[in-house]
Amino acid sequence: MIRAVVDTSVLIRGLLARRDPSRAVLVFIALESFELAISVESLRELRDVVERPSDAHDRIDHAIAEHLIAGLEQRPLVAIDGVGCPIPVRDRKDEYLVRTAIAGIATFIVSVDNDLLVLADDLRPYGVEVVTPGRFVEILGAS
Repeated sequence: MIRAVVDTSVLIRGLLARRDPSRAVLVFIALESFELAISVESLRELRDVVERPSDAHDRIDHAIAEHLIAGLEQRPLVAIDGVGCPIPVRDRKDEYLVRTAIAGIATFIVSVDNDLLVLADDLRPYGVEVVTPGRFVEILGAS
C-alpha cells in the first residue's frame, strides 16, 4: 500500500475548498486508501493552524476539523525525535515533514508548498517523491 505524508496546508485546503484535489485527499484519508505517515509534530501543526484566528480559518467547519484531528490521533504515529533532516530545506518549519517522510518510510509527501516541491531531486535517494494533491489523487486513482 502507498504510504504518504500530507502537508498541513493540503489538509486545511481540503477543509476549506470543496472542489479542490485537497478535498479528495481528505476523502482518501477517511477511506484509508493509503497509509498516512503522521507524527506528533504534524498533529500539533494541524491543531495550531485550525485554532489560529484568521478570515480563512473562520470558514473552516470546526466540527469536521475536530473529527479529522481525532481520527488522525488514532493512527500510528511516526517517531521523529532524534531523526535529523538529511537535506537542506528552505523553510525550516517544513523539516518535520521531511523527517516524518524518511522515518515513516513514506513514498510521497503531498504538498502545495513550493519550499517542499523543489526538494523532489533531493528526496529521490530516500525513496520519497514530492507531489501536488492533484498528482497524488491521480496516483491513487490509478492504483
